Amino acid sequence: MNLRDEALKDSPFFSLYGRDPILPLDLAFLNTNPEWKSNEVAAYRRRLYLSLRDTRRLVERQLLKAQGRHEQRLENQVPAKFKEGEKKTKKLAFSWHGPYRVVGTVGENAYRIAIPTHPNRVVTINVNRLKRFRGRWSRPFPSEVPVGVETQSGLDDNGPLTEEDLPSTSYVERLVIGSEETAFSGVSYPVVDIIARRKKNGEEQFLVLLATYESSWCSRATLLPTYSVLIKAFEDARRAEQGLPELRRSARLADANVTVDEEELLF
Repeated sequence: MNLRDEALKDSPFFSLYGRDPILPLDLAFLNTNPEWKSNEVAAYRRRLYLSLRDTRRLVERQLLKAQGRHEQRLENQVPAKFKEGEKKTKKLAFSWHGPYRVVGTVGENAYRIAIPTHPNRVVTINVNRLKRFRGRWSRPFPSEVPVGVETQSGLDDNGPLTEEDLPSTSYVERLVIGSEETAFSGVSYPVVDIIARRKKNGEEQFLVLLATYESSWCSRATLLPTYSVLIKAFEDARRAEQGLPELRRSARLADANVTVDEEELLF
């Protein structure tokens, strides 16, 4: 209320009451003012009326000037027109691209990054425009990264990552096949993260975040085994919030599961 408004050229408090706000320090020294002892109530009302009148006139003039400045900004504005099927904005696109390999350092705040699609192949990028590749939060997903990407060393673009390993576009589109089946283009896995969990009719369900930034409830059976990593990360985070230890499976159970899978494959 006491900050200067760009259109009014004054504070909203002064524009409404015709005076500046009274602070606690003003109240402490209020009785020391000679006018405090005056009994001329009519004179005080006259001064207050004149102050409110001048303030209203000032606010009206400033608002008219602000409207004029707004009209000048809109004179050269071109109306936006779109056709069906056009893509005119990247508002819903992914904010990060990659992963790309670090070739070298330039000073203390920049790195040389190998980008196969760039004309220069290797470009210098400031550190504030980079973030570490965390696997499932970036594309391609861990299952798409070739084996040995962290152990192989290379300073040129002949390393393990090629243009086929990188996403062709940052857009994610929902494609409806037939009347019910739905597919996503531009991303390998439609489920990005698990947000919440509930039980409905005795069935355990998870609230998942899709690549189109939509949320949907899915049962555990439909998420396994593709998204077992996401389910485990969600359950570990919930247990950490409750102060419980992380769930750990014994090695004997893991070996038993492998044996069962092998027997099923033989049949």
